[in-house]
Amino acid sequence: MISQFKAIAPKLTLRNKILLLMAALTVVPIVTTLIIVNVLTKREIHKTLERDLKKTQQLLENYQSIQSKEITAQNRLISEIPFFKAVVATKDKTTIQEFIRNTRDRLGSSLLLITDQLGNVLASTDELLLNKNIANESAIKGAMQEGEKKGFLITQNAIYQVTTSTIRLGDTNLGTISIGISIDNKLAEEIKKITDSEISFIGDGRLIVSTWKNNQTELLNRWLKTPQDYSIKSFDLDMGVGRYVSVLVPVAAEGDIRVAYLIQRSRDDVTRFLDTIINSVFIVGFLILIGTFWISFMAAKQISDPISVIVQNSKEMADGNLSISVSVKHRDEIGNLADAFNEMAKRLRGLISHVRENIIAVNEVSQKLHQISSSVSVEIQKQKMAVEETASSIMQTGAAIQEMDKNVELLSSSARDTSSSILEMDSSIEEIVANMDTLSSSIDFTAVSITELVASIKEIANALEGLHGITEETASSLHELNVSVQEVERNAQKSCTLSEKTNQDAGMGMQSVNETINAMREIKTIFIKLQENISHLAERSESIDKIVNVISQITEQINLLSLNAAIIAAQAGEHGRGFAVVAAEIKNLAENTASSTHEIAALIGNVKDEISNSVDAMKYGAEKVQRGVTLSEGAGNILKVIIDSSKASTGMVNEIVKATKEQAISVQMVDSSMLKIEEMVKQINYAIQEQKKASDGIEKAVEDMRLLGQKVKNSTTEQSKGSKLITDAAEQIMAMINHILQAIHEQSNASKQINHALDTFKDATNTSAQRSSEMNNVVAVLSERSQQLEHEISRFKII
Repeated sequence: MISQFKAIAPKLTLRNKILLLMAALTVVPIVTTLIIVNVLTKREIHKTLERDLKKTQQLLENYQSIQSKEITAQNRLISEIPFFKAVVATKDKTTIQEFIRNTRDRLGSSLLLITDQLGNVLASTDELLLNKNIANESAIKGAMQEGEKKGFLITQNAIYQVTTSTIRLGDTNLGTISIGISIDNKLAEEIKKITDSEISFIGDGRLIVSTWKNNQTELLNRWLKTPQDYSIKSFDLDMGVGRYVSVLVPVAAEGDIRVAYLIQRSRDDVTRFLDTIINSVFIVGFLILIGTFWISFMAAKQISDPISVIVQNSKEMADGNLSISVSVKHRDEIGNLADAFNEMAKRLRGLISHVRENIIAVNEVSQKLHQISSSVSVEIQKQKMAVEETASSIMQTGAAIQEMDKNVELLSSSARDTSSSILEMDSSIEEIVANMDTLSSSIDFTAVSITELVASIKEIANALEGLHGITEETASSLHELNVSVQEVERNAQKSCTLSEKTNQDAGMGMQSVNETINAMREIKTIFIKLQENISHLAERSESIDKIVNVISQITEQINLLSLNAAIIAAQAGEHGRGFAVVAAEIKNLAENTASSTHEIAALIGNVKDEISNSVDAMKYGAEKVQRGVTLSEGAGNILKVIIDSSKASTGMVNEIVKATKEQAISVQMVDSSMLKIEEMVKQINYAIQEQKKASDGIEKAVEDMRLLGQKVKNSTTEQSKGSKLITDAAEQIMAMINHILQAIHEQSNASKQINHALDTFKDATNTSAQRSSEMNNVVAVLSERSQQLEHEISRFKII
């Protein structure tokens, strides 16, 4: 749709576009209003219906709650009346039926029902429930288990909201009593008058009560045969006379959801009101649309006619006719547009005249520029050739200077190496002279030392002969010491074994004592707990005594009540005969209870005496157990001290054994080393004897070496003097080479600067030649464009 409109839009006139725009601006709001009114009205109607349904639901829930509280209170009141319990205890259905009829008339309840403990109906105000077993009803079953239960009883034609509770006579369960109200057509009609809603009550999936007539009730029964979702969400239901907004609400009485009520409100009434509103809005919108079209047509005509005149004049101006003008009588935006158009034509006429004058001036200037640029190009070419020749000559001179610079640098490097070598040689000669002085002194000192060494060797040889004898005696003593130490090691090992056994026996004894202490503590704990239990038992016996007194008082009151019951039965005559039997049984029960209570009191007295004796005995036993615990802990502490001492002794013996082993190993090592020393002393003695023989030859060689060192010293002194002269000459040559090298470097730098300047001048010349060529091209283009512009301007008609 949009793509089709985009294709057609360029072909439409302004008038048609205005008409379409106004139609769209009119139709869209009307349609939008219709849609919004429809949606909002439906939503609001639906909300209104739901609110009404919720109010009806709340009304029913409040009614149910009030009735539930009322029948619960009545149930609790009747179930606690002794006479009522006595009547039920007789199991006489006639008596019970008569009683509940009289009671219902006084209470105003719809249903009063009595069952036995098996769920058999003994009496009921609803005859349909008589002689039935309703033990499986949730209210009856719940009351049997919990004592009281709220729920519903459903018959063929009625639904009863009931509260059921058990009937107890002492600990005996006699049955149940149910009191309820009927949910009937009368209640439904009253709610319909208040809420203007159709009400239906459903029980066990059947329609029991409804404000609908026969046809609608049959339709509802068919609808109920399908599984239903018991929720409070609303839904539409076709009732044959229109659609109704419906809510199906389960009535949960303590979990019993077999009963539900259906609330319905007609949707067709409010739908007709909605249709009336929509039709009215549609008619008003149609009239507005017709009026809008007429107004739009007139407005479009007033706008499009002047614009058509302006468009026609614009076409003539595009063809070159600038002498025209637009005449419009409007004083609005279109009149302003016509004035602006006339002003634009006027300024264009002035602009064309000014452009013509400028074109003539540009043509004259471009011709002069072309002549000047041609002469400049010739001069620049001559200058470029001269610069290139000068640059070639200077580059050759620079190359020669660089070659000379390299040769001088090589000469300088060789001179530096030679000078360095000479300086190193001079330094070496001076070191040799200094070392020869030191060597000569060392030779003299060595000669003296060697003489003294020879004397020392002779003394060492004499001393080694005595050392050999002492070494043999020491080796013999060490061997005896080794044997003694091994004996000590064996004795220490035996002592360590005995100490460890003693420590182990003491540990076992400590373990036995600890077990004894723990057992005594457990016995103490048991005695304490037993004493507490007996004390609690004594307290419980006191409580039992109190209970027995209460029971005695209750039996006395029961005797009085039985006496009163007998009197009432006698007054009732024939009707009170069954009640008299009950009163007699209660009296016998009270007398037996009193007798048993006296016997229990005597037994409790004996138990209290025994408990008192047990408490005293437990206190004495607890004291003895505490004494045993104290003695056991003392023995344990003493044995712990013995174990600590034994452990310390064992540790010390172990240290002695360890030290003895290490000593034995050390003595063995010393003994072995001593044997080696003895052998080494023999070898040293032999070597010293040989050294003694060679020392005489060493003395003669040292004297020859001293004379030779003196001659070398004299030669190196003369060599040192010659090397100093060579060093001075090498330093003068090095200085001259450095001066030459510096001059060549300066000349090379100057040559590089001249080359750089020539390169810059050459680049400038090339750039000038390029700019001159570009200027010639620009002048040619300018001349061409000026001619074209002159041709275009000649088309415009100014007058």
